[in-house]
Amino acid sequence: MEYVAATVSETVVEPRHLPERILAPLAPSKPDTAPAGAPPGPERRSARLAEELRTVERERIAEALRTTGGVKVRAAELLGMPLRTFTYKCKQYGL
Repeated sequence: MEYVAATVSETVVEPRHLPERILAPLAPSKPDTAPAGAPPGPERRSARLAEELRTVERERIAEALRTTGGVKVRAAELLGMPLRTFTYKCKQYGL
């Protein structure tokens, strides 16, 4: 990134300035209507991030429940989450 910032003569570094090896991880896994080589739009990245966060949160809650033998009060404390929020999320994730 330092190299790109030093070599780009414009005031703003844009995705088109970045090498392909940096853009490749940002490329969508499914074909879409975006031009080739263009990173996915903010909406698509946000949706993928939200789904990833839900997955991680569900796994952590399930792990906390296993660790505490299913005692929700202790599991919520272990995660540093209010019991009411923990209970809501357990219902939301079907735990």
